[in-house]
Amino acid sequence: MKYNVICVLFMFIAQVLVWFQGYAPKYIEWMKQPSIPYLLALPTTFLFIMSIKYGLMGFTSIWSIRIFSFIVGNIVFFIMAKTIVGESLNLKNALSLSLCLVIVLIQIVLKD
Repeated sequence: MKYNVICVLFMFIAQVLVWFQGYAPKYIEWMKQPSIPYLLALPTTFLFIMSIKYGLMGFTSIWSIRIFSFIVGNIVFFIMAKTIVGESLNLKNALSLSLCLVIVLIQIVLKD
């Protein structure tokens, strides 16, 4: 379980950096400098590699790591869009995010 938590923590931080690389230049003035997204690429890649490393030690299949990465990415996107851009969820996106949380519960509760 310890490795799973470390895996998801690395995923979360990496997904935050990915959000800053892709979306922040449109909304945050100092992020508009073209070199900043490139500077974030190395630590982002390192965090994803470490996430996979710990995920392989903690989860029973590589599919679990992939699904968690997708879910964590969606949750991070929601948090960043809400806090930085101020974009709220509509019904369609709220239901989709809820399905993401159901998928996380399936991955945690059901064993291979």
